[in-house]
Amino acid sequence: MIQKKKFKKKVYIFPVFLKDFLFFHRNIPAFIASQFHRRISKAFEAKIMLAVTSVNGCKYCAWYHSREALKAGMDQNEVKQLLSSQLTGQIEDRELAALNFAFHYAETDQRPDLELVNNLFEVYGNETASEILVKLRIIYFGNLCGNTFEAFLSRLKGESPENSFWLSELIIFLAVSPLYGLISLMMMRKNEGSW
Repeated sequence: MIQKKKFKKKVYIFPVFLKDFLFFHRNIPAFIASQFHRRISKAFEAKIMLAVTSVNGCKYCAWYHSREALKAGMDQNEVKQLLSSQLTGQIEDRELAALNFAFHYAETDQRPDLELVNNLFEVYGNETASEILVKLRIIYFGNLCGNTFEAFLSRLKGESPENSFWLSELIIFLAVSPLYGLISLMMMRKNEGSW
């Protein structure tokens, strides 16, 4: 008997997607403001995005944020190291707490240890730590949207995702298709499926 391959990345179920979607939309003003009144550099933000993406494995986010990291001045080796969850290379001491927290945040499915949250605020202060948390929520949302988009496509090819329901996947697929479909087309156009 032939066993079907399983899609093993984290994906959304609809109630969790809806909760995160509403958070994302309530915080669009804060996210936009953080782009104009930066407390962290574009390179530091890119490192945070890549750290979370390395845990969740979203190929669309890895592709997009790798390019953003390169534009922000990171070198290709540093990008690859972060995407493989390695904190080596040109990581500044001030960035370590946030990057370790970003890995932990993604590994615990947005349920970080309170002691680590408090440490984040102690190291960066209220405004910068709050900005980091908003960016973490946004990239986590993007990662799981991308994974759910990929999961639905995989389901059509016979790879059924674990702990997922096809109707949730379909609804989320339809909601995020404009963005992830475009990124997918850009990836194919560049002939680069993943890092």
